[in-house]
Amino acid sequence: MSSSSVSLSFSSMNLAIGFGPVVTVWDAATTTTMLQFIPGADQPMKSPTKVLTKAVTLLAEHHVADVLYSPNGQAIATCSQSSFRAIISQSNSGVQQDIIDHPMVVSSSHGLKGSNQKSGIPWLHFGGGGRYLGLTYYNSNKAYIYNIVKSKWARSFTSQQPDSSKKYPLHLQKQMECTKVCFDPTNTLLSCLIEFREENLSFNQLFRMKEGDCAASVSRQGRNLQSLFQQHEELWTLVF
Repeated sequence: MSSSSVSLSFSSMNLAIGFGPVVTVWDAATTTTMLQFIPGADQPMKSPTKVLTKAVTLLAEHHVADVLYSPNGQAIATCSQSSFRAIISQSNSGVQQDIIDHPMVVSSSHGLKGSNQKSGIPWLHFGGGGRYLGLTYYNSNKAYIYNIVKSKWARSFTSQQPDSSKKYPLHLQKQMECTKVCFDPTNTLLSCLIEFREENLSFNQLFRMKEGDCAASVSRQGRNLQSLFQQHEELWTLVF
């Protein structure tokens, strides 16, 4: 079992650590354990022994992928590598505050298909002073924004080809996956890291929060995206 994620509260007083399916809150000054809880459990478990026993049974299914303090430090958001559900808990008690299901689960009683593929939520990020939560899902080219105050989905952004005038190879289009999201300090832009499964290609795409359109595409390697994709397509053409 290993630590999967760490988050420091805005006041730098507390440290939340995701360890398997358990979240441990430490006092940063004294390094003492203040709280241990399992996100999604019926109620917080004050006994470390009970937490550990419960954790062993849930380890394979509910390994914490990301843990994140809200800007005001009053809540902790967590997600799992194998669940389409994000959970917001009270930071001082571990009591469940909100459950965020995948929008397809919310709108359909049949749930999601493709369980043989890697599922879950790899990344979370707070925006709007804690009003919004940005999420990404494995095997998805979309980024989602959830309105915590209104308890509903606010908007989704679909990753786009860097050059809309050019059609890229089909195998690249299918591999586009949004793996990370980040709000800018003014909450006017959303940055999405787009990666291509099984390919050594990635770039950042900036979306305008209000309009919902793509503002820019920036290569992480610092190269022009159009030439990067042109070179890759020419190589792919030569192979076949």
